[in-house]
Amino acid sequence: MPEEIPIEQFDSLEMHADVDYSATIADILGSAYSLIKEKRYEEARDLIKAHADQPMSRAQRLRVNWVRVMAEIGLQQLDEAEEALGWMMLTAVELEARDAIASAAFLFGETMREHQLFESGLEYFEMALDMLHEREHYDHAFELDLLALIASQRFMLGKYTAAEEAVRQAREVALHVADPTLSLAKADWVGALLCRWGGRLAEAQGIAERLYGVYKLYNSRTQIGRISLVLADIQMDIAAQFNQGAALRKKYFDTLSGVSQYILDALTMAREIGDPGCEGLALLANARLRRAFDASDDVLPLIAEAEQIAVETKDAGLLGQVYTAFGDAMLARGDDQDVQEARTWYTEAIKRLRSTGAIALTVWPLRGLERLDRGND
Repeated sequence: MPEEIPIEQFDSLEMHADVDYSATIADILGSAYSLIKEKRYEEARDLIKAHADQPMSRAQRLRVNWVRVMAEIGLQQLDEAEEALGWMMLTAVELEARDAIASAAFLFGETMREHQLFESGLEYFEMALDMLHEREHYDHAFELDLLALIASQRFMLGKYTAAEEAVRQAREVALHVADPTLSLAKADWVGALLCRWGGRLAEAQGIAERLYGVYKLYNSRTQIGRISLVLADIQMDIAAQFNQGAALRKKYFDTLSGVSQYILDALTMAREIGDPGCEGLALLANARLRRAFDASDDVLPLIAEAEQIAVETKDAGLLGQVYTAFGDAMLARGDDQDVQEARTWYTEAIKRLRSTGAIALTVWPLRGLERLDRGND
């Protein structure tokens, strides 16, 4: 099989040998690629559309549709981008351009993930991995990135066994990558969450603490903020095990003692770098911590602040977690009316989270409903 010309390369001497090659289209592609690089997506799309019906080689047709995909994604026109991706893949199959398909599927998967469309994201990441594996020789670093993303998507969709398998595969592939640290950290992050969801809290804490050290070493500020919140939640989960009476009370408060620093670090980092999702989660973590110290503490203003962030940023996943936090706060109050309101919040949280496919996050409102039902028995 001849060496595939990278899709990121708009022209090459090998492409000139095709009888259908068009020098005019080559110039158009050169301009369009430059516009994409400059994030002038609308101009790139319009330029390509104006010349899309001209004669050109299949390799050039592949790149015309690549530009369309990139431009429509940049313009947040996901339906149009998916249509362009379909046309691109038809040409890629004719050319056996598996790397091009893998690159496009990866890009589209990332876009779906950013929009919290987890099922679609998983579909495209798995497509990219399949295309990669059809090559005799392929980039193990790219394979590792894909496996980490696949693990994350499977986890969010509640496919825990499949997520664990992707984490295991990622750890094996990492042995063949020169510097796998940050990419492997993404897979290990999912491993930490799987441990927490499965109740293996000490193991989850150990993995998360190691990841915190990795991100500190690499000064990965976004990840530092978010892994701090994972550590805070794990620590509060551990503390909850000791909230069973006066004999364990001191251990309960000792376990909670370091949590506030994690939350403060995350909140500070989120506001410095402009990560509203992390800021919202930090506010929710702070509300949980305050309730852990004093169940009567009025944390509703904190939760409402997180709700405002979720609404402004259209973050459905965060909004579902906000509703869960409202349910927890109402349940902690204990009055009959508040308890009924808690049920409403939990039910709405489940509805919101399921609408995005974030099945993993429904665990917490479902447990809230279980606590309510036990209280009614």
